[in-house]
Formats: sequence, structure tokens, C-alpha cells
Amino acid sequence: MKSHIADAIKTTVNGKIDRMNNRLETYIKEDMEWKDNVKPIIDLGRDLKGFNKGLMYVLGILAAIGAGWGFIVFIATKIR
Repeated sequence: MKSHIADAIKTTVNGKIDRMNNRLETYIKEDMEWKDNVKPIIDLGRDLKGFNKGLMYVLGILAAIGAGWGFIVFIATKIR
């Protein structure tokens, strides 16, 4: 009787542990697949962030040149 109960407990406990391990392995597998799919998008975002900084730098220089040119034209028209 004790051995039958012990076998039933082992089967039940081991079955629950096996199901839990299977769910954990499935979760990890799905998580890794998701991360592999998202990684290129994250890398693209990092690249665009650097591009955005460069673009803002260039636009700042162009704005300064435009403001200087506008000031020169304004002064030149006032002198005439």
C-alpha cells in the first residue's frame, strides 16, 4: 500500500514538475523568438537616434547661416 501511494505521489509530483518545466521551456523559447524578431527594430531605432542628432546639427548650422544672410540682406536694404 505504501509503495502504491509513494508511486502515485511521485507520478503526480513529477508530472506537475514536468508540465511546469515544459511551460517554462515554451515561455523561454517564445521569448527568445520575440527578442530575435524585435532586435533589428531596436537597432534601427538606435541608428536613427544618431542620425537625428546629426540632422539637428546640420539644421542648426543652416538656420544660423540663413539668419546671418537675412541680417546681411536686412542691413543692405536699410543702407540704400
